[in-house]
Amino acid sequence: MKDGRGLKTGFPDIIPLERPDILDDLKQFVDVHRITDFTLHDRVVPTILLKRSEDELIVAFQTTVGALAANFSFVQLWNGTVDKLLRPLAILFSSGIADPIMSFDTVQIAGASQLATPVDRRRVGGPFTINASTIGSFRTNQAVAQVGAGAFWYDVAAAGERVPDDVLRAMALPPGTGLDWNTGAVNGNLTVACAYKVEQINKTRTGGL
Repeated sequence: MKDGRGLKTGFPDIIPLERPDILDDLKQFVDVHRITDFTLHDRVVPTILLKRSEDELIVAFQTTVGALAANFSFVQLWNGTVDKLLRPLAILFSSGIADPIMSFDTVQIAGASQLATPVDRRRVGGPFTINASTIGSFRTNQAVAQVGAGAFWYDVAAAGERVPDDVLRAMALPPGTGLDWNTGAVNGNLTVACAYKVEQINKTRTGGL
């Protein structure tokens, strides 16, 4: 509203909206293409999108891969959607042998796709069909070679490693990417517990995020 909830006319330097970086940051919170009665400036009329936490779809899974002689055990969370981000919220992984590692991947591993379970049981039948193309999937396998493009986190505790919240907040899997966990040595078992949020990609955000 002019001279109301928005900026006052005559003070354009309070928020210099001509700066591209400021505009990109603004797109993370508002849709600048729709008209509303809330304004930040005479020439910018954004929409404020509010979401209830109850509307968020959060799913979780826990799986264990046994030891196999001369093989590495691994688990992968794979984003097989075309319009969703998968944002890990909690991860705990452990192995009975050498430090298991966690890494990002751009190749889907072999194995049968499995679906995580909605944490809110009211969401099992909706709001859309729950399958690998709408919420992603996880799979397990064993192979003679490790997977992943390079580890960025590893388990340092014998009883299991919980990935810190500040690391989780920086993580997001876009379509066609995966998160891998695998043992640091052959002949080892691997257990992974993961909860993640399925989030619609906001097309107005920088880089589709």
